[in-house]
Amino acid sequence: MRRRIAVAGLAAIALGVSAGVSGCAPAEVPRRAPANAPASPSVPTQLVRGPQDEHVDTQPPGPSPTHDEASDVEALAVASAAIEAYLSREIPRRTWLEALEPHLTASAMAALSSVDPATIPGASLTAATYLERHTSGYLVHATAPTGSGSYRLLLVRDGSSGPWLVAEITTRESSS
Repeated sequence: MRRRIAVAGLAAIALGVSAGVSGCAPAEVPRRAPANAPASPSVPTQLVRGPQDEHVDTQPPGPSPTHDEASDVEALAVASAAIEAYLSREIPRRTWLEALEPHLTASAMAALSSVDPATIPGASLTAATYLERHTSGYLVHATAPTGSGSYRLLLVRDGSSGPWLVAEITTRESSS
């Protein structure tokens, strides 16, 4: 152990001596842009310093959402409408997507845009859809029991006043 400390100390001294011999103090070492930074001839190569105490008006963040009865009712309504639309497999794809769209996030809509509703297993709800609260007030899971297994929906919202939207629909077995 002492030998490793001694070797590390000698390496640090050698590095300091080599910097002194080369004529460059550590503060004088030229700085380079990161390798992945885009090269742009119109951008100045030196930073311009401005006032350090510049005032910027920002809005304070709103309160984090919490789960309450009203929030649960809204989430359950969205989940129920989304799963009903999802299981409507006998309609044309365009009509199916239009029925789903008000209940889905943009990424969920993009993911389902290539799905043929006829390929969804024929099933109907066998019990009421129910919620499982997440520790975050931004998320909730819903489970929709059907004759061919359960579907699990992930619902998200953007703040306490944002609407609940379905971000993901999976079978219960694939979400475990």
